[in-house]
Amino acid sequence: MRAGITALAAMAVLLSAAGASGLELVTNGDFESAFDPAWEQSTSGTAVWIERGTSYDADPDYEARVRKSTGNGRGKLSQTFNLPGTDVRFSARLLASATASATDIWAAGVLMLSYQDLAGNVLGRTAIGATTHGCPWVSDDTFHLLGSSTGAWQDWSFHLDDELANLPGVDPMQVRRLEVALLVEATDC
Repeated sequence: MRAGITALAAMAVLLSAAGASGLELVTNGDFESAFDPAWEQSTSGTAVWIERGTSYDADPDYEARVRKSTGNGRGKLSQTFNLPGTDVRFSARLLASATASATDIWAAGVLMLSYQDLAGNVLGRTAIGATTHGCPWVSDDTFHLLGSSTGAWQDWSFHLDDELANLPGVDPMQVRRLEVALLVEATDC
């Protein structure tokens, strides 16, 4: 099995409510400090790396990178926090790519937003990034897949209220927590 995937991002989530404009909800969303304790790291399988550095983008600032090369597995860099409501502006700068060199495997490199209730149950997800042929992730009433230009940095920005309109199976009144994650995965079909 031969697969390679990469996801890189710098991100921040901002509250856009009147009187609180500019309040960052993500701790260390610019990755200028070490991942711990704000960011949780998890890996499974082989050949998975979670790194931060200044050479992933042309600017001198830090970015985070989650990457996976050959074999099955996944890597995830995530942070979960309470939301003051869904009138929140999300913004991120993302470079995502996914490649699979065989037809019997699939790969994905995404920035995943998981909308949760107070108990932490996932109500729906938005995935921004790159997937290969055979990836089973398809948009439905609780999952929205937004493709990005593979290999190019892109800026993403939207209000969660607007994005939740793309997820008719998610009741925005129940969304009280958000997980933001860089995720890479490669799997046999």
